[in-house]
Amino acid sequence: MRGQFGEDASLDGVIKALEGIDVVLCAKIGDCPRDSLTAAGIRVTDAFGFDYIEAAIGALYAAEFEVEPSATSA
Repeated sequence: MRGQFGEDASLDGVIKALEGIDVVLCAKIGDCPRDSLTAAGIRVTDAFGFDYIEAAIGALYAAEFEVEPSATSA
């Protein structure tokens, strides 16, 4: 997208790069980026934003499929 500047241009590139991705986990996200990602068919959640990524993914899928999250080990 030539000629665009600022956050909109960056977000368009991010959305294009996320093609095929169902959900994005983030720590903080504003309303406009959330709305743009949602409009592109990408779910956004900050519910697990400050968890370790492994625990966050486990908790997300446990909530999605209504199962207890398994304990993670290092």
